[in-house]
Amino acid sequence: MNQVTVIGRTCTAIQLRQAPTGQVANQRIAVAGRGGKTNFFTVTFWNGSALVAQKYLAVGRLAAFQGALASKTWLAQDGSTRESVSINVERFFFLDKLTKKQVA
Repeated sequence: MNQVTVIGRTCTAIQLRQAPTGQVANQRIAVAGRGGKTNFFTVTFWNGSALVAQKYLAVGRLAAFQGALASKTWLAQDGSTRESVSINVERFFFLDKLTKKQVA
């Protein structure tokens, strides 16, 4: 089973683009870890969720994200192998109120 749930704050502006399969949006979130360490993840939204996220997930919003982990590996220009892990969001929930300042 590939399922993850995290609660975190958005820490970058959302980036929306058109992909061959529809709308896709990426955003970085900060999640509090053990011992005061903060973990950063990229969350990816697709189609209708991407549009809702773009409209309401301003920087600093607190939300819960549920989805599947996705990893990708590539060869960097220096010849080293790089890997990243992101979360393909299936559902997300707002855990705070949208302020007037955050309205796009």
